[in-house]
Amino acid sequence: MNLCDLKIGDAITVKASHGLDCIEFQSTIAGSANGIAVMDPVISSSKPVNFVSDFVKTDILYEASNSATYIFKNVHILNEKDMNGKLMSFIHCRDEGILLNRRETKRFVVNEVCVFSPGPHRAAVNAMIRDISLDGVCIVSTLVASVGSIGRFSFIPEKVKGLGNISEEIEICRVVNDSESDRVMCGCKFTTHNNMINKYIAAYQRQLLKDKANPS
Repeated sequence: MNLCDLKIGDAITVKASHGLDCIEFQSTIAGSANGIAVMDPVISSSKPVNFVSDFVKTDILYEASNSATYIFKNVHILNEKDMNGKLMSFIHCRDEGILLNRRETKRFVVNEVCVFSPGPHRAAVNAMIRDISLDGVCIVSTLVASVGSIGRFSFIPEKVKGLGNISEEIEICRVVNDSESDRVMCGCKFTTHNNMINKYIAAYQRQLLKDKANPS
């Protein structure tokens, strides 16, 4: 798959890194020009993000309709005005996209308080989200859980503000019991793709970068 194969309006994720820091932005394909894909500019703090000067490495992620995710590595994004004077972001990409193994997506330790039910008709209790990724979540609670069960968790983020309540259905893939503390750690994967998780992770990464740049 080539980046120019994407259609106008297709959602993409721009994954930009500088050193060990990584941040993700959401955008959409706006068209193509002379074999170069064009996306809507990413706006942050009322200004277009300059991927050339602010970041060392930039990748594009695209989730197809069959839930397969492709990554276009080491792209170059240039903000330029088109013939009508409108600012657009031109994506220069030499290589085809490759199918991404989503199990390799980065997990972030967040330690967010949540409400968790490990299966249908099971009472929900307060629990802790230990870490989260685009694929799944690790939840620690006191409830006995079974691999293969379909459960649900919900939380109002404390690490980042303004997203409201996030509720997701999950399948429990791994269970670890700690007999000394009576805690149960459940490794779970999301049963469906929900953009709110993407928004939460992107906002959380921005907060990490902000905290690193302005230590208290």
